[in-house]
Amino acid sequence: MDFVEFIVTLGSGIIIILIGIVSYFVKKDFNRVGRELEGKRSSELCDVIHKTTNERIIRKINELDVKITKEFLTHLDLGLKKSPSQPNEAGRKILKNSGWNKIYKNIREEIFGWIDKENPKTLYDAEKSAFYVLYNNKDDERFNRLKEYVVNNPEEIELGAIFLVASWVIRDEYWESRK
Repeated sequence: MDFVEFIVTLGSGIIIILIGIVSYFVKKDFNRVGRELEGKRSSELCDVIHKTTNERIIRKINELDVKITKEFLTHLDLGLKKSPSQPNEAGRKILKNSGWNKIYKNIREEIFGWIDKENPKTLYDAEKSAFYVLYNNKDDERFNRLKEYVVNNPEEIELGAIFLVASWVIRDEYWESRK
């Protein structure tokens, strides 16, 4: 079994587990919402259940997507092997050449606001949140320059790897600014 088959198999297993977890929360939410809305019209009840359930499912799927992507990227040699991770020369070069440094300078505080919404409690949480918010905002037009770089340099890097290395830088700056 090669690495890609392993990742696909692992991802499939995780998705099956996620479906079980989501089912548990759907049932739990259904019971809670049912108690809260007792006496309301059934159409109102269905709307609330639908909205609550969909939001939780989408959030869990996004979290799983981010987790699988981040795990897949850890094999790249873009950081120093120490804790916490820091960009090595190759990682710093990718951030500079891709245009990340210029983009980050212009949207740093906005990224910090996105991370604030995740409410990180530890340095680890700040790093995880940084990657999560970057990855989930990858369609933001301000990241188009990064996408162009990736398309024009496919042998060098992929978008998620830029976000991974950037998350290490953001983690430290965010944590320092929030002490």
